[in-house]
Amino acid sequence: VIALTYSASLVVRTCLVYDFVLGNHQLNLMLNRIRNGKKTDLFDDETRQPRWVWNLANILIRLVSSAITGILHVAGPVSLSRWQPGRALFIYCGIAPQYITRRVHSSSADFHRPPDCTMSLARFQHLVSIPLLTIGESANQQAKAIQLQ
Repeated sequence: VIALTYSASLVVRTCLVYDFVLGNHQLNLMLNRIRNGKKTDLFDDETRQPRWVWNLANILIRLVSSAITGILHVAGPVSLSRWQPGRALFIYCGIAPQYITRRVHSSSADFHRPPDCTMSLARFQHLVSIPLLTIGESANQQAKAIQLQ
């Protein structure tokens, strides 16, 4: 509606935003479950394109001063199950994920979400020169940033 009503506007669509910093809300929820002796359920049958929050922020700052309008998908470059980035976060934090996570199917929960939310990134890649980082590339950049502090 916004893009149709305001032709000079930009609507950015993204999904599954994550960060490696201890203290963020989603990671805290999972870690609190672990501290309470519970395993964390991670769905392996829902496909998303996880986006590192700092890569997304950099892109959004660039887009604010651009002339790009319409709807723009800004998601991760690779489609992954929720299981894969969840495990990567635990590994990055030094937690052995095989002991604290369970692979589950979303059909076992009372969720009614589409199993595949892969977005086309063709328009973004054509218009924006900032690379979309994978989880591994994001983890490397986060580690470098910590070393510089």
